[in-house]
Amino acid sequence: MFDLAPRRLSKLWAKQAAARAKQEAREAREKAAKEKAAADAAAKASPAPPAPEAGAPADGRAAKQAPASTASRCPVCGAAIGQARTGRPARYCGNPCK
Repeated sequence: MFDLAPRRLSKLWAKQAAARAKQEAREAREKAAKEKAAADAAAKASPAPPAPEAGAPADGRAAKQAPASTASRCPVCGAAIGQARTGRPARYCGNPCK
């Protein structure tokens, strides 16, 4: 009358497909773990970065040098212009000469 074989086969195929999917996921995780381990080993094997020079910042950035000013005297009165550590270099000695 009613044959249960096709229904049993479809359940079996579904279980097999699920098992294959789990196996593929497990293999992908293992492959990723091996690649990460190889990358970590390569990073450990690479030489250490050079030590910073004396006076250089410890975080590895290059020390910023203030640009050398060609005009160290005020063009109006001739007074010496102080060198600012940061920012734009001054062109005049003060407000009266602007």
